[in-house]
Amino acid sequence: MSKEELLEKRAFELTVGEFVRAIINELKEEEYVNIVPENSYMHKGISGIMEIFQCSKSKAAAIRASGIIDDACIQNGNSFLIDRRTALNLMKNNADSRSYTINK
Repeated sequence: MSKEELLEKRAFELTVGEFVRAIINELKEEEYVNIVPENSYMHKGISGIMEIFQCSKSKAAAIRASGIIDDACIQNGNSFLIDRRTALNLMKNNADSRSYTINK
């Protein structure tokens, strides 16, 4: 069955095979863009900060409270996700990263 014939059929008339072929053809023609980069936002909470920076829980809480890595965090209520690459770059580029004072 040609692509034009598939496009003329209604969705409920398609067989599973025809539907799969239509999806595969569409993905081949379209440039599939992954919006979220690989390995992005995979660390969650204070334990994620502990894993990224290899530090204790109290030090991770101080880093989070200091606001240094706020641009690397997405917060929803009480939980938050951390982008590892961005957090490491922010910490690296922060001139005063040795002191974790809370910004008020």
